[in-house]
Amino acid sequence: MTEHEKQIKAHLEMCIVIAFGRFAESFQRAPTEREQAMMVEALTQHIVHGKESVNVRMQ
Repeated sequence: MTEHEKQIKAHLEMCIVIAFGRFAESFQRAPTEREQAMMVEALTQHIVHGKESVNVRMQ
């Protein structure tokens, strides 16, 4: 793994922790596995492809 890939992985992991925490604060519960997967996918797309915003719609 290159240094850049390590930085991306560390950034993604930090964002996931923050996202799960904010979800729990907002909804007063932990995200389900499906919700976690959706957030991880959205954050991965954001970090890897540089999208300006992350919008995850829970359905």
